[in-house]
Amino acid sequence: MQTKTRDFRFDALRTIGLFAIIFAHVNPPAGLFQLRNFDVPLMVLLMGSVYTLSSARNLSYLKYLYHRVFRLYVPTAIFLIFFFLIKLMIANFSGTTFPYSRSVILSSFELTTGIGYVWIIRVFILIALIMPLLLNLYQKIGSKKFLWTLFFIYITYEIISRVYPGSGLSDYALVDQIFKNIIFYLLPFGCVAGLGLAIKDLDRKVLIKLATFFGLIFITSALYYLNTTGHFIPTQSAKYPPHIYYLSYALFISILLYLSSLTKTFAKIFDNRFVVFIGTASLWIYLWQILFLSLWRVAKTNFDPHYSYLIEFILVSVLSLAIVWIQRRLVGFITNNGKSDTKMNKIIARIFLN
Repeated sequence: MQTKTRDFRFDALRTIGLFAIIFAHVNPPAGLFQLRNFDVPLMVLLMGSVYTLSSARNLSYLKYLYHRVFRLYVPTAIFLIFFFLIKLMIANFSGTTFPYSRSVILSSFELTTGIGYVWIIRVFILIALIMPLLLNLYQKIGSKKFLWTLFFIYITYEIISRVYPGSGLSDYALVDQIFKNIIFYLLPFGCVAGLGLAIKDLDRKVLIKLATFFGLIFITSALYYLNTTGHFIPTQSAKYPPHIYYLSYALFISILLYLSSLTKTFAKIFDNRFVVFIGTASLWIYLWQILFLSLWRVAKTNFDPHYSYLIEFILVSVLSLAIVWIQRRLVGFITNNGKSDTKMNKIIARIFLN
């Protein structure tokens, strides 16, 4: 059983979200791809929930911001350096062309386009920027008014995002980048994180009502698109940037998962050290799966396409878990037994043990 200092439910839900993301990256069939399309909003929801339990909320805003940005961006930047070096060595060894241009490398470190996958780190950093503000607002006005505030913020976002393309602002490159890469992710995902702040204080009846609300929005939207186009439109089509069709499905499933986490059966399945390990190492597991996905797609041959996604998912997941376990053991040994000063040990631990 886990220690009393952590709530296993959030580690368990983070584990579900992480594996759902990895599963999406192996390109499963359309039905399964849609089923797991709640993963990123679930992870953002958990950011809000976990923040209320974190000691970081007691820091000054600048210290908190430094702590969060360092914890998210520095490991990602170090991983990207290693990723591109590995790909460069493979290209040189095999006599092939290095597959990434300078612009792809730069945009990867900017967390925009690049190699893909790292955009989620940008979302996490953006959410980290506003978490203290959201918590302060929540504590001042209470859960009911707070939820209504989130609702109106989200409605405002939907209006702005639809008016923006014809507003002429997109003609200015810098403004366009701010809207497309910051505002249109900060506002909707900020509302999701805000819901995460409040979710622990909401009783089951309210949570069931919220799940029903989001479920009805999703079903209504899906039926509308079905009637309009003649076929089901995946919620993925409304993900970049996120809109209500995508978020309604994701929040419907996420709230149901949260409700399930309150049951004894959930505790029997997920309250264990393995889940805590994944919950505490999710960032590095996510980063390493990017490399293993890339390497596997170069190496794989002669697999039945109907089953290769399962092989890829298992292989990438196992390798990512294994290398993170080794990484944490090695770094733990170095920081506990190394001769470097204590400050350096703390920095190494913050980078590689999260």
